[in-house]
Formats: sequence, C-alpha cells, structure tokens
Amino acid sequence: MQILMMDKDSPPDAATLRKLTLRGYDVVTARTKNEAMEWMGRSEFECILITVSAESTNEFADLAEIRKLSKTSALVLMTEGSTTPLIEEALVDGRIELSHASSLLMKITALSKPALIVCPRLNPALIQAMGDAGLQVRVANTLQFALDLLEGRRTQIVVLKLHMPGMKDDDDWVIFHRINLELLAVLAAALPDTPSSVVHWTKPQNASQFIELLNHVAAVCPSPCGLADQFGNRGQPQTEVC
Repeated sequence: MQILMMDKDSPPDAATLRKLTLRGYDVVTARTKNEAMEWMGRSEFECILITVSAESTNEFADLAEIRKLSKTSALVLMTEGSTTPLIEEALVDGRIELSHASSLLMKITALSKPALIVCPRLNPALIQAMGDAGLQVRVANTLQFALDLLEGRRTQIVVLKLHMPGMKDDDDWVIFHRINLELLAVLAAALPDTPSSVVHWTKPQNASQFIELLNHVAAVCPSPCGLADQFGNRGQPQTEVC
C-alpha cells in the first residue's frame, strides 16, 4: 500500500518508517506542498497524511485542491491533540462565527460567497425562511457531500447537522465563512464515524500508532480509496464515494 506523509516540521523517523515498511506500507515523506505534488505526479497513493499546523494550512488553502486529493485517496488531517485550539483561533479571526437561530437569517442574507452552517438540530422553518429570502440552500448529511456542494459553488448555503464544541443548545448554529485545512480537520473530528474520504486523527508518535490510524481509515473510508480491500475489510455499503 502506498502512503504519502506530508509533515513540514517533524516527519516520522527512520525507525518508524522501517517498521511500517516491514508491515507492508510503502511510505514516502514530503515537507512541502511542492514536494508532495511531485510525488503525486509520479505515483498514486491510497492514503495521504497531512500534519495540520499553523505553518502548513496555507499549503492546501483552496477547497478545490483538497477535494481533488480526496477524490483519489483517503485524506487524513492530523493535529497535535484536540482541535479545540483551532476552533478558538477561527472564532477570533472570523473564519467561523457562533450564531443563535433567532439572528441567523439576518447574518446569512448578507453573505456573498458560499458558506457552510453546522447545527445540532435542523430547523425546517428557518431553512424555509432562508429559501424565501432568495438563498439557495442545501442540507448535507455527510461531510463529503457538504464539500461537494461548497466546492462546486452549486449553492449559497450548505447546512450540515453536527454538534460543535461551544454550542450551548440546539438553537446555536456555527457559520463557516472560509474553510481551509484547519477547519476541515475540525469538521472531520466532529464527524468521526461518518463515511468520508477526509478523516481527522491525532498525530501518531510511533509505528504502532500509525498502524492504528491506518486500520481506522480502512474501516471508515469508502472502498474506492482502496484501503478496505487491502485489509479485507469491506464494511457496510457506503453512499458516498471518493
């Protein structure tokens, strides 16, 4: 199985890579996007692991780039522990915004670009009101479908049902104004068991943890990515594809 690991600061050491090779993983590492793209131009990878840090988020800043990767490979966004600091930073710089349902309609009618809204409970009346206000609204049941809608610019507002840290009740909604690697990792972490080719995981520190990660990806990633077949784990029929 061919795996590409992109880590700008601390890629796996030689001992870890040797252990993974002995387990049947053909692993290559890259420190920059350009280096990673060169590898991807030479070979196809079943799985791409990207360490998400403040230094790396501009590497794949465009959602179209991320979607292109996730169509052909399982894409794992690895963070150092919890994604809570990423949420806090995004709240400060305005990439995401907490909103109460009562004030949501006024905010989103002013949006000029496609936006993603997440909520723990769908409110049919509010969604209808968005439509009545002239907005094109679609409800996505998976992260993969939400990304398809956003990247394709087919709708102005995409609503995804999930619970985010910081939500106090069912009337709290979160608006994602701009999605990059950090926020995509946050979304994947909030939907850990939903079939998708985009997965979040805490960055492994040794070969055993990498193997645990790859077993997890094989279990939850749709079969077109190749990992499920590699491990003989077909799982349940999936509705989403890479």
